Amino acid sequence: MSAYSFTSPEIAQALIDAHRRGVEVAVVADQKSNLVEDRSGKGRIALTLLSNGGVRVRTISKYRIFHDKFIVIDCDSVKTGSFNYSSAARYNSENAVVMWHVPVIARAYQEHWPRRFNDGRAYSGQASN
Repeated sequence: MSAYSFTSPEIAQALIDAHRRGVEVAVVADQKSNLVEDRSGKGRIALTLLSNGGVRVRTISKYRIFHDKFIVIDCDSVKTGSFNYSSAARYNSENAVVMWHVPVIARAYQEHWPRRFNDGRAYSGQASN
């Protein structure tokens, strides 16, 4: 998963549950939005929840704004769009596109993913992250 804003504990818990079922789950999120400028602390809480739940989490500061927002599902489907993984987006926005069973698109996103993940720094929930 790539995320600009990730503040939803419900989505974090769903990802942890998937990880515990054996699904490969990893998250890369914008560092500025979720840590540096996160006055509410919700971004740090959600990322720490993920990290403590065993999910690989990285934060990225290489770009002024890391605005990728997508999930690749089973190398077969993609959820993308301008939807942030937050309660506000969940209740105030309708802006997601899901492409079910389009492996050629899922493959393109899957190939894009490692570059962004490798651009990030491992997040462990520590104050220095």
